Amino acid sequence: EEPAAAAVLEVDFFRADDVANIRDDDEIARFALRAASAALGGIPSLENAEILDRAVFRARNAVSHFAVNSASYCPDSVNVGTNLYMCGDWIERKGHASWSTEKAVVTGRRAAAAAAEGLGGLRCRDAEVIPAAKDTAQLKA
Repeated sequence: EEPAAAAVLEVDFFRADDVANIRDDDEIARFALRAASAALGGIPSLENAEILDRAVFRARNAVSHFAVNSASYCPDSVNVGTNLYMCGDWIERKGHASWSTEKAVVTGRRAAAAAAEGLGGLRCRDAEVIPAAKDTAQLKA
């Protein structure tokens, strides 16, 4: 008998005070699995996966702050290790250098596509991203 597939999933919901207000951590974990499944094109085995452990951190009305040169310490790829994918506006700083929800969505789509590929060559529908224009001189500074 083959062992069951196992994965670690971390999800950061932007502008999600309504999600943060859900008191049941298991309900939030189920919601995160449904969101990840939808991002990957609907994978029932992910949506219905057994949750072995979970941690939920709530940051209502939170804003990220970054220091000068902090971008140089950010990962340059959504694939940061064997079967480990990250996304957020702080990933891939050498490409589109914005700090924004849109950037988080772009890296989320790239991470979903990479995770799907890592799950055995699955294709993540709707994961194509239009490359951003080159940074202006002000953003390069």
